[in-house]
Amino acid sequence: MLAALTEGTVFRGAIEIGILGHFVEGDPYGPVMLDAHHLESKVAQYPRLVVGPGVMNYLDAINRQTGTHFAIQATKAGAQECRRYLTQDEDGKWIVDYLGQAIATVGGNEDRFRRSQAKAFEFVVQELGRFRTSKTTTLIERYERLEAYFKSRGSK
Repeated sequence: MLAALTEGTVFRGAIEIGILGHFVEGDPYGPVMLDAHHLESKVAQYPRLVVGPGVMNYLDAINRQTGTHFAIQATKAGAQECRRYLTQDEDGKWIVDYLGQAIATVGGNEDRFRRSQAKAFEFVVQELGRFRTSKTTTLIERYERLEAYFKSRGSK
């Protein structure tokens, strides 16, 4: 998401876990597709990756497991690591925290991450100004939320 914004590409998305099948090879079908589509098209609302309740329930279920077996401990550690990359947004929805500290330190180059963050924020501010000039109300609201997310993570 951050890399896309640095290049002036915007999108929103959703991640969900649920029942999915294939009636024809390569053609997925199932209720989780509807759930993911709803999250992306109605809930995400601005450039962010919304994480559905199925994912959160799954991670919580893993963390509730008990036992000392290596597989249980490894699975719990993986679920806890996944949670480090998520945060609740201002509207209470869980999102991939693509500006968060966990992602900033991936690859060990936090300086490069901060440069990318600054470049992406510059794009967001520029687009917000353009939408304000053209009085495009829906996009103004969406980009104000995006700007607020960036500011909440230290962008200036």
